[in-house]
Amino acid sequence: MITEAQKKATKRYNDKSAQIAIRVPPEKKKAWEDYAESHKMSLRALIIAVMDEHTSVQ
Repeated sequence: MITEAQKKATKRYNDKSAQIAIRVPPEKKKAWEDYAESHKMSLRALIIAVMDEHTSVQ
């Protein structure tokens, strides 16, 4: 059972971030995951690093 305090804490945590969803073919996702893993990164970290580099946003 989830307590009210847990619900509030989850909401506060989620309110600090925005969610982005993209759709790609499964083979592209797999290639990206393999590339990220070969660089000891998660796919999420790879996407953020690439976007930061290419958009000059930090």
